[in-house]
Amino acid sequence: MGDPDTYYASQYRDSEKYGTKDEHLKQIEDVFSRHPKLKFQMPHFGAQPEIHRLPELNRWMDKFPNVVVDTASSRWMARELSKGT
Repeated sequence: MGDPDTYYASQYRDSEKYGTKDEHLKQIEDVFSRHPKLKFQMPHFGAQPEIHRLPELNRWMDKFPNVVVDTASSRWMARELSKGT
């Protein structure tokens, strides 16, 4: 889940077998909804560090106060986030 979109798409190309990253993110969101009292810590920017995914991550943060996001990053995350500046 925490892999960048490009890596995820190349390593898990067979979406029939593995599903898509968006499907997996939806499954995680469903778990958040079902367990509002359980605290979740999501590493790697909640598996959504790409600049085009940040609005969705922001929505999660607004909707689920029980979710915290670990912003510790690796080099590829810093590169991706710098695209928005």
